[in-house]
Amino acid sequence: MAEVSETVYTPQEVEATLEQAVASAESQIEDLIAQEAEVEDEAALDAAAEAEADAVANAVLNEAVAEVEKKFANDEDDDEDDEDEDSDYDDDDFDPADETVLERIEALKDIFSPKQRAFVTNTVSAVVSGSKTLTLNLGSALWYVATTSMLVGVPLAVAILNETQLTELEKELNGAGMGVAAPAAAPAVEEKN
Repeated sequence: MAEVSETVYTPQEVEATLEQAVASAESQIEDLIAQEAEVEDEAALDAAAEAEADAVANAVLNEAVAEVEKKFANDEDDDEDDEDEDSDYDDDDFDPADETVLERIEALKDIFSPKQRAFVTNTVSAVVSGSKTLTLNLGSALWYVATTSMLVGVPLAVAILNETQLTELEKELNGAGMGVAAPAAAPAVEEKN
């Protein structure tokens, strides 16, 4: 077995080591306290910022609620005033000169529900799409008929015209021979028997 040697420390060495350990522990504690203070400061700042944001949000919310309540109260007052008046609306507030044609057309969309507007839009789109498709297909068919008639029909018509002219020429020649004296025939050869 190995021999263990014992180290003997003097009381001064032990005291110095203890003082170093205490000093080191105290500096670590001070560092931790400083870090905790920083964290607390940040937390306090975050809490203050959050509290300020909450206060601003509450103020904005209170203003919005007050505005809505005021508007609602004004609407109720207007409704009561409208019931008291003899006419349904005030002609003095409306000036047609201030309204453009585009604004009037845009206001017409409020007359129809979104469902009706969607139906009309879809129907018009389908009709336009169908018309485009029909036009393209009819144009293609017309193109095929026209090119086919030119490539096949024109040569056929020219051939028929030539045949007709040739037939008429033959009739003329045959008809001219009947009505006029026959051309001189070769002398008849008598047959000897």
